[in-house]
Amino acid sequence: MDPRERQWGKADKELADRLEVRDVIERYSDAVTHRLWADAAATFHEDAVWKAGAPISIELKTRDGIIASLKAGICRMDFLAQMTHSVTITVDGDKATARTIVHELGRNSSQKSGVCLIGAYHDTLSRRAGRWAFDRREFVVIFSDTAWVAGATGANLP
Repeated sequence: MDPRERQWGKADKELADRLEVRDVIERYSDAVTHRLWADAAATFHEDAVWKAGAPISIELKTRDGIIASLKAGICRMDFLAQMTHSVTITVDGDKATARTIVHELGRNSSQKSGVCLIGAYHDTLSRRAGRWAFDRREFVVIFSDTAWVAGATGANLP
């Protein structure tokens, strides 16, 4: 076999793993934005941990605990859009680490407040039974503002 074929075969595997990890990250943001809680849950392993530093300062354990808490917080909002940017991924066999810049924008009419967050997720993921999912997500806040977010909303969310 041509050595380049062996090298490209390995590169193809690494690229496929990186794409699968990125898909988990993007599916999470999409699920949170659209309030698709079963889809959000599918991005976590059962024993996962989700943590956010100050000013949020919370640590959630287990997939069910993570989703219950996120759902309770996000469903109070008129809307919350989470956008992912600048994803870096390192894969090592069945383990991966990722860092993702996130921008969240939302509004809570009942409290006359808003959410404008910019931060970074520091993730560890693993492939178990052929499926990549989060073992741990840790959110570090770069910028936070709770001022009212003016403007009209479009899509009605559940």
